[in-house]
Amino acid sequence: MSQVRELEKIGFVKVGKWYFNGKGLLSFIINKIKRKRVLYAFVIDDEVKYIGSCEERMTTFKERMKRYKYKQGAGTNERIYEKN
Repeated sequence: MSQVRELEKIGFVKVGKWYFNGKGLLSFIINKIKRKRVLYAFVIDDEVKYIGSCEERMTTFKERMKRYKYKQGAGTNERIYEKN
């Protein structure tokens, strides 16, 4: 069974995607759950690359993704940003 199928079995759903915009900058589209705190996974070619969480009590999924986009903070945010 694929890694994505395993995540789906425990309740994960696809909610968006990352892409490079026309200016070559990293951006994202979120179709669902923008304003919720969640566990999330980054998947490339059906392979799970990272699982994270909206750790702060008030951090929504959309806010968390913005930290990756703008390389805010340290640690994981920088590692994820640099891989793109």
